[in-house]
Amino acid sequence: MDGLLFIGMIAVALVGFVFACKVSIANGQLAKLPVWRRVVFSVALLGAVWQIVLFALSWSHTVFADYHLIGLWTRMLLPSFVTVAVCTFAGRGSSRWWLLASSTCLFILCFFTALSV
Repeated sequence: MDGLLFIGMIAVALVGFVFACKVSIANGQLAKLPVWRRVVFSVALLGAVWQIVLFALSWSHTVFADYHLIGLWTRMLLPSFVTVAVCTFAGRGSSRWWLLASSTCLFILCFFTALSV
């Protein structure tokens, strides 16, 4: 049962990110925004990509083989989440809520992974 919950959270996070990108870029929601909001929302998208990279790194055994790397990995979690959470609100429509949900899911997954080490 725990495995299904874990896989479900991964699926929600990744599908939410893909859907946020699709809605904001393909539907032209990003083009309708002022320049400063486009830049800030793009920072949120890049921050979410960074969270996906951090989550993928949690599956590699090289990060958890060295305590120094675990510390670096753990210290990158909160700033990436806060950046995405704040910058997401510059977006428009449903894409910002999907991106925020995806980022929150990824943060929770990485947080519990860090606790399990």
